Amino acid sequence: MRARGPASQPSLDPGLGFAPAGPTPRSRPFPRMPAVWFEEKLIYYPVRHPEGLYAASSRPGGPRDVDLVAEDGVRLHAWLREPAAPVATFLFCHGNAGNLTHRLDILERLAAAGIRTCIFDYRGYGRSEGKPGEEGLYRDARAAYDRLAAEPGVEPGRIFAYGESLGGAVAAQLTLDRPCAGVILQSTFRSLRAIGRETFPVLHLLARHRFETEAKLARIAAPVLVVHGEADTLIGPHHARRLHEAAREPKWLHLVPRADHNDLWEVGGRDLVLRLRRFATEDAARPVARA
Repeated sequence: MRARGPASQPSLDPGLGFAPAGPTPRSRPFPRMPAVWFEEKLIYYPVRHPEGLYAASSRPGGPRDVDLVAEDGVRLHAWLREPAAPVATFLFCHGNAGNLTHRLDILERLAAAGIRTCIFDYRGYGRSEGKPGEEGLYRDARAAYDRLAAEPGVEPGRIFAYGESLGGAVAAQLTLDRPCAGVILQSTFRSLRAIGRETFPVLHLLARHRFETEAKLARIAAPVLVVHGEADTLIGPHHARRLHEAAREPKWLHLVPRADHNDLWEVGGRDLVLRLRRFATEDAARPVARA
């Protein structure tokens, strides 16, 4: 399932590419190397510069360009959108398709709610160098966190990791790697193998990329908010319920009625933004007594 154009569809996530077209790989076994190539083509849908809405960073009040360097030397590109009086800070780990410019509408909605947001492009996306891969994406998120934490007015440990779809697994790993005030998992799967098993029962056995969001949640002590569309036809809402069950307290589940995978922000509207703000400013700020 492909997304509509970037102007009307900020997510652009084609459901991890697991919408088979034509003959499926169920009919024959895959040798290891073709399977690796095919797996990566299914997972990553980067849109490289100059395609995108890059002019937004040159407008007054628009996002600011930020350059990053990952721990392995890969140079990355990010945007920082800062409102006049921020009440919270999000580090946005986007989904598997498009680039950061296609989430401009999301940045503006969050800024209107007083939320400072840094969004970065993974290696191989947008202006970022390199080639995407699971461990590389985790390195990219750590680099973005460290750069954001060095910004004036940003308190390390008060950054919320926000993960959209595939980015949910990246945000969960970041919360284990760096001190985060909380983690938000939006339209996220339990693991890549779990979502692959629902579509390609053979191919998932060969997968190198795991993105095991559910398994990480048991080790995350930070507050967790799971957000999902009740009508998500790409990553079903049962993934959200399982993630919520796996998370430690404090945790919350917010299902958006009638929202599919690629229109959650449009359908959720103001209520979704207010829920995110309330999580960051109220829910996650409450003291929690742990056993």
